[in-house]
Amino acid sequence: MAYGRLDVFWPDGNFQTFALNDDNISVGRSSGNTIMLERETISRYHCSIVRDAANNAVQLTDLASDNGTYVDGVRLAANAPRLLRGGEEIIIGDLRLIYHAVDDSPTQLVTALSQTQSITVEAPDFHIDVTGPSQAISPGAHISASLLITNNADETRHFEVEVGGLPDGWARIAPKSLALTAEEKREVVIKFQPPHHSSSTPGIYDVSIRVTCTEAPETPLEAMVKLHVLAFSGFGMGLEKKRITSGRFKLHLNNHGSGQLPLSIRLRDLNGDRLRFRISHPEVTLAPGQHLVVTGEVHPKQSRLLGAPEEYPFDVLVQSNDHAQFLIPSRARLVETPFLPTWAAATVVAGVVIGVVAVLIVLFVLLNGSPTPVISEFNVNATDARVGDTISLAWAVTDAEQLRLDINDTPFTTLDASDDNLSLTIAPEYLGEMTLTLFAINGDQRTSAERRITVTQALTIDEFVVEPTTVVRFIVQPLSVRWRATGAVNTRLDGLQNFSTSPVQTTFGASGSIEAVVGAPTDSFTLTLTAESSSGERVRQSITVEAVNPMCVAADEPVQLYIAPDETQQVVSTVPAGAEVVVNARDLSGAWLRALLPGDVSAWGLRDGFVCGGFNVDDLIPTDAPPPVTATP
Repeated sequence: MAYGRLDVFWPDGNFQTFALNDDNISVGRSSGNTIMLERETISRYHCSIVRDAANNAVQLTDLASDNGTYVDGVRLAANAPRLLRGGEEIIIGDLRLIYHAVDDSPTQLVTALSQTQSITVEAPDFHIDVTGPSQAISPGAHISASLLITNNADETRHFEVEVGGLPDGWARIAPKSLALTAEEKREVVIKFQPPHHSSSTPGIYDVSIRVTCTEAPETPLEAMVKLHVLAFSGFGMGLEKKRITSGRFKLHLNNHGSGQLPLSIRLRDLNGDRLRFRISHPEVTLAPGQHLVVTGEVHPKQSRLLGAPEEYPFDVLVQSNDHAQFLIPSRARLVETPFLPTWAAATVVAGVVIGVVAVLIVLFVLLNGSPTPVISEFNVNATDARVGDTISLAWAVTDAEQLRLDINDTPFTTLDASDDNLSLTIAPEYLGEMTLTLFAINGDQRTSAERRITVTQALTIDEFVVEPTTVVRFIVQPLSVRWRATGAVNTRLDGLQNFSTSPVQTTFGASGSIEAVVGAPTDSFTLTLTAESSSGERVRQSITVEAVNPMCVAADEPVQLYIAPDETQQVVSTVPAGAEVVVNARDLSGAWLRALLPGDVSAWGLRDGFVCGGFNVDDLIPTDAPPPVTATP
């Protein structure tokens, strides 16, 4: 019995699932592995999954691989086992893996590897059979349901398929519209793919699959299936500054997962018991996608009046309180600068005299002029950002009547002296280096502090157009594609091989176009555009081109269909006047059309007897007709 499964997501969008049955499983590029993944970025023997059946524990170990093994963003030490609890995101090379645990104990939730949902719904003139989806999926993965439509009427009927109960973009239908001749049945594939994003709420979704007959819209058929979407976890943390001189620090927390994430925050003194800590919120819970800033203070337990500066190292530890129990440390240092340096003890008397003089001078300045404003802190929560990001600025200023913020030496906004923070959305004109200058103004006295941010272009697909979006089967026709991606260094177009057999270029720059590539499709197909930035970030967008049947109608009189394009041959069937048939070829002369009859039977009728709409008959795929059959007495 399988104790878990491993979902593998490939860079080209493909997806594989491996059931975990053996207690010792090796993963790598070599054919000697239990799970072989042929990628240059993966070592020959990359990692292993070992199950301790007695303790019901599953552990992942990196086998000293070249590129490492990462679990929820944290790299594993070589040959150090890591306990897996289910739902972890594992990165090896350029592949993304999700581990799912399966527990058959009565006290635990069971995630079945296969749970088939089969439904049949009937109407007077047609019926539908729905199968799947068969298992739970993680965001970013995909799974399909099968819809079989059977036309029970004695004439051609047209059908439309809709899916409800899911957020936009989670389901794709191929094809959405189709025409079925009498007694014909056709399969429609419905692919479910919730995005790998914190907005993909976990749970069980009631999905409606609705089929409407265009000729009888008042009697649609509807089947309900359940889609189980699993939660995925992951979080990030970072200190705003690693060297702390004021005793105060800020910790930035981000929930990258799709569920509620409880976190515990604590600090560890690396030099014994010399520091005292205070955390504003030692226990927090982050909603999916939430960013939170937690403040804290760290001070020496015994402050020194004299001496040289001293550094106290300490760790900020953040641990998730869910089943994963992830722990991330961040090292920082408190810098304590005594009020007087060591050499000041010998000159304390002179210092007192100088202090008295200084006090007198300060009193004179206070009585005769405005004090100089002081900017003790000016912090930005990021040194690298993208166009469209929102950054946070925070500062501590004293003795100021007014504050002003300049961006790239140009005044941006004027602030009240009581303000201590500002949120700013980065506009496209700040692409490159962005210099933020804070001015504190008090009368004729002025102080400034400066911070710099490197701004890069966000990776987006601005345009992706396919013309036309509906093609006709068995017809030689052109297709054009154009696209443009901002922030990309290269793009890749996949899926044209399902339309045209001619060699087509697949890799381009940030934008590109393919004009009038010619093909003769036999089914619907999907074009996928992948844009990649200089940092390796990728975004994808897909467009499905629907294929419809070429339909012809018998004109004023019935059309006889022959076994071969010759009126002396055997008559197979007759198309009544006004009835529709699907045609899928013409003979080399163009005088005969091949019609597709129920049961995948083909027969030939004279072209002049048909009226065809929506396509040019001369563009039908030409084919050699079967030789005439000579009757034998």
